Amino acid sequence: MLTVKDSVHDHVEVSGVAAGLLDTPTVQRLRRVRQLGTVSYVYPSANHTRFEHSLGVYHLASRALDSLGVAGARAERVEAAALLHDVGHGPYSHNVEDVIHRTTGHYHDDVADLLAEGEVGEVLRDHGLDPARVARLVDGQGKYGQLVSGELDVDRMDYLVRDAHHTGVPYGTIDPGRLIRELRYVDGELVLAEGNVQSAESLLLARALMNPTVYSHHAARVAKAMLRQAAERLLDDG
Repeated sequence: MLTVKDSVHDHVEVSGVAAGLLDTPTVQRLRRVRQLGTVSYVYPSANHTRFEHSLGVYHLASRALDSLGVAGARAERVEAAALLHDVGHGPYSHNVEDVIHRTTGHYHDDVADLLAEGEVGEVLRDHGLDPARVARLVDGQGKYGQLVSGELDVDRMDYLVRDAHHTGVPYGTIDPGRLIRELRYVDGELVLAEGNVQSAESLLLARALMNPTVYSHHAARVAKAMLRQAAERLLDDG
């Protein structure tokens, strides 16, 4: 087991298939991909990466699985998907994703090929996991895919508090611990237990406030437009 000190979740314990995946080039590359792209031109401290975010999503997924009583290979598949959910991101994260999609036909969560090949595929298979099933979880498919990509996913829980922490704004303040403890499955749908309307509202409100203040700040959008034009020219030139 590895223990990683995290700026948001304190100590993150990494074990099992996630420990094997952590040092693969595919995951380590995320150290060089900024989480918020051009937002750092507005908030200079927003230099956190997809690597630390992926660790945070893995951590919250592990806690959610424990709370839901999910264990064994099923839990390892979800934990692998949580750690790997952003490996398809290119430079500047979402900022040039549409431009890259027009050339490659892939969005950042179309990771089936990335997970099946190279060291990532080897680690998954060594732990008895099918890369294709992990890729479907990354895409939000199935009952447990909702934990990784859905309305109550741990991805959103991590990036809201992490982005608020690194930008210094007070708007992404949610309680991931409370949300995770109250997660339930009802008829295959991931929901919050009765009596948690305010918790659900806090998640929606945090996203609504972070969007104009951080994600869609006018200066970040200007830089994003310039970056997209540059990326289009580079792709046109081969």
